[in-house]
Amino acid sequence: MDIAIILLVMDLFGNMICMYQHRDDIEGPISLKPDGMTDQEPTIADMKMLIRSGLRCPYCENPTQLVNSETIYGAGRDYGRKFYLCAPCQAWVGCHKGTNKALGRLANEQLRKLKIEAHACLDSLWRRKVDRGALWSEARSAAYRWLSTAMNIHPDECHIGMFGPEDCRRVIDLCLPYLK
Repeated sequence: MDIAIILLVMDLFGNMICMYQHRDDIEGPISLKPDGMTDQEPTIADMKMLIRSGLRCPYCENPTQLVNSETIYGAGRDYGRKFYLCAPCQAWVGCHKGTNKALGRLANEQLRKLKIEAHACLDSLWRRKVDRGALWSEARSAAYRWLSTAMNIHPDECHIGMFGPEDCRRVIDLCLPYLK
């Protein structure tokens, strides 16, 4: 049987990518799972991409739900943003306003608190430069360049929204000496 498989997947930056694979060794029907994956087990790279895009929970690896902010914050508290939610794990991540693009990876309560603390520490550093007259965008970019160098990670991977607990703790530890 001569079959072509076309999958639409989301890359780390929320862009849809069309993946085309020509297969002539498949017999019988091919079914696609709801998240666009084939019936074959996802690779580690696939799971990493799905977790970073908010489509899979990093705790249980199950697919997430796209919900509105009332689901997260309660009835009457719709802030016009969407979230990816894993209800069993009580983990979620917000989306960029007006899109389905996740701001980072899903976070449970512990990780949400660490991300808030890590952002507070790093933001305090670059805001000091703004207070001294630097442009907001330049000060923030410089802070993330410094952080990527200090953490020895590529600048494209240096986003607190994508960090797990260990990396958030590293951000806090790296920033604290400069905040005293």
